[in-house]
Amino acid sequence: MVDATNTAIVSSYDTTMSIWNLNNSTCETMLTGRHTQPVTEFDWKNSLCVSGDRDGNLCVWDINKAKCIKSKKAHSGQVSRVLLFSDGANSNLIFSGGASVRIALAKSDRMACYVLSI
Repeated sequence: MVDATNTAIVSSYDTTMSIWNLNNSTCETMLTGRHTQPVTEFDWKNSLCVSGDRDGNLCVWDINKAKCIKSKKAHSGQVSRVLLFSDGANSNLIFSGGASVRIALAKSDRMACYVLSI
């Protein structure tokens, strides 16, 4: 994914994520240490990024600090979709879907998951 400042975030099968400056083709930082399985999906808005892995875990990252600020086991299997809705201030909602055939809704400040049955 690429934003308006020509910054890209990419996920990897090695459990890491990289933040790239496409203006000078350099990797500026790595998001590491939280996922133990391959990162299968992510979304980001402003300085927040939410990633999901093959084990069903969600991580909320502060990409300016390259730090995971919250994490939660949200699915019993692989996370296949993550959507982050942010107002740029304090209201951030995370929707995720996974192999567990359920949709989870979480507020990023508490990472309290609410499961929506299908």
